[in-house]
Amino acid sequence: MLSRRLIRVKVFQWLYAYGQQGGKSIPEFLRHLDRSMQGMFDMYIFMLQMPLNFRSYLESDKDIEVGKYFPSKENIRAASVLDNNGILQSMEDNEQFNLRAKKIPYSWDKYGEVFEKLFPLIRSEDFFVDYLVFENPDLNQQKEFLLSLYEYAFANNEFFNDKMEEAYANWQDDDIALIKSVMRTIETISSDKPFKLSMLSNNEAEDIAFARELFEKAITEKETINELVTANAPNWDTERITIVDMILIEMAVCEFMFFKEVPVKVTINEYLDIAKEYSTPKSNMFLNGVLDKIRIKLTEQGKVSKTGRGLRDN
Repeated sequence: MLSRRLIRVKVFQWLYAYGQQGGKSIPEFLRHLDRSMQGMFDMYIFMLQMPLNFRSYLESDKDIEVGKYFPSKENIRAASVLDNNGILQSMEDNEQFNLRAKKIPYSWDKYGEVFEKLFPLIRSEDFFVDYLVFENPDLNQQKEFLLSLYEYAFANNEFFNDKMEEAYANWQDDDIALIKSVMRTIETISSDKPFKLSMLSNNEAEDIAFARELFEKAITEKETINELVTANAPNWDTERITIVDMILIEMAVCEFMFFKEVPVKVTINEYLDIAKEYSTPKSNMFLNGVLDKIRIKLTEQGKVSKTGRGLRDN
């Protein structure tokens, strides 16, 4: 359901916190990680609900306009922008999604004011104006409009972001990754692959298990990984490597050795991308060199065992 990158970022954040707290209790931090993961799942569902609730607001706005003595056709047309949207209809009709949405501790009913502020601003944006040209937009056009809506609301609107921070304490840490995960969900919708969350609970369990194992392995294998880094980065004392870079190395090496289903190339690329966001400008090049050397060494020692189609040569 959520991207593995988002999960990796969450594990990275709690490993950093664990180190800052002196590494006192793995079980305690696993509980923190579990709650944090659950919060991400809840916010992911909450964000997916946004256009459905925005549509309800627009319907009310349209009813008010229609009831005026001299209604504006332009206003009515603008308020109808999400009418007959097949993607929203498939979301609304998805039983699993609706059941999951009822369990989250968030409700857009509490944040109606964000739509009052959003609508006057967004209706003058090019993507909104251009979309209104289509009488019967096709699936791709509907999808592009929703993606632009998410980007404008969550990525570019300060008031909207302030409200998200009020709702979700970790919004500043997770906003980019959550926005990408929601947009990726929308991007994958096609005529052959409608909106579907039928395996939602299983995916949550798998994602949490992945996060817990990665967190624990990065801690329990820390000494072994430090030795690998020392051997493969002779010009760098592990104490001189930034805390952030060292945590990312530990996580990546754990994936090399213990996560058979994750291709090595995927692991390296993921952590290089995370380093771009959370570490220094030079970290990307440093991590790439160290991880590649460790990968070669572990492969020679038979400690990298990837199973599944397309994984063995990575």
